[in-house]
Amino acid sequence: MLPAAAIESLDVSREFVGQRGLDLLNLILAQTNIDEFRIYRWQSSRLVVVGSFDHCYYHEVAVHFVDVVATQLPEYISAHRFRVATAEEREAFFEWVGLPEPDSTVVAIDGNAGGADRVFFVAASTIEVDPGLVFYYDREAQQPLLPGQRVELREEA
Repeated sequence: MLPAAAIESLDVSREFVGQRGLDLLNLILAQTNIDEFRIYRWQSSRLVVVGSFDHCYYHEVAVHFVDVVATQLPEYISAHRFRVATAEEREAFFEWVGLPEPDSTVVAIDGNAGGADRVFFVAASTIEVDPGLVFYYDREAQQPLLPGQRVELREEA
């Protein structure tokens, strides 16, 4: 988990968007044991991907892709770096999805799925990174939440 002091030092009044968000996300990945990302929610054109060591109980960071144009991200991946795609990767990705290149950012996610290392792509107008520990159960019933922590109860299926 990202140390509480690191979360407290973040200026949450500022948005972590674009390259600044990717830099923060990669810093979080380097300083934590986050090893998996999964699609948490996809509503309208907003895709939310969350990272955690234990998706049963919490996530430590959420990545919001706003106005998604195209993606080939699987539901679960192990990811170790998020970056802006190179011009060659961007061109190949849009050729693969069969779309002309829109004016959007293409994020390349260096990771692994199904035992194979590869690069995954998401094209969106904006990337927002939301750091903080989000519990999927009533954590406050056990102990008070620390700064940067919150509870998001999931609905039963």
